[in-house]
Amino acid sequence: IKDYFFFTFVRNPLDWILRSFWWHIYIKNKRDINWINSLSQNELIKFFKTFLEEDSKKYFDKQKKITTNRNVNIQVYKYENLDENMRIIKKKLNLNGEKILLKDIRFKKLNLKREILIDHNDKKKIFENAKFFYSKYYKDLKVF
Repeated sequence: IKDYFFFTFVRNPLDWILRSFWWHIYIKNKRDINWINSLSQNELIKFFKTFLEEDSKKYFDKQKKITTNRNVNIQVYKYENLDENMRIIKKKLNLNGEKILLKDIRFKKLNLKREILIDHNDKKKIFENAKFFYSKYYKDLKVF
């Protein structure tokens, strides 16, 4: 297994946890988009703060465990550099002649009409829970 090429993408932890929150509501809580879009801003904030309190640390700890697995060498790439990183991955996998275009990949979109407002305490909590990813991959990112 050590001879295989494993890779993963990490993203800015703030964006990462926001997207995870939406999927958490949609998949884990089995809520449809209309229900999510009908939430008031206060209800949405309450759900988000509960998610941060109950799931954020576990989420980032799990992601850290995956990316630092000692049994395999996992190459970690930043999502924000996806196009450039895909060229590197295709070269590593000898797929240089392949035409794998990102625009052809169907990423599911939730079509949300709601927006999360993140306050200073939320940012602190996210930074605390994702400290590993900020220090390793996003050192130059201004958090506060």
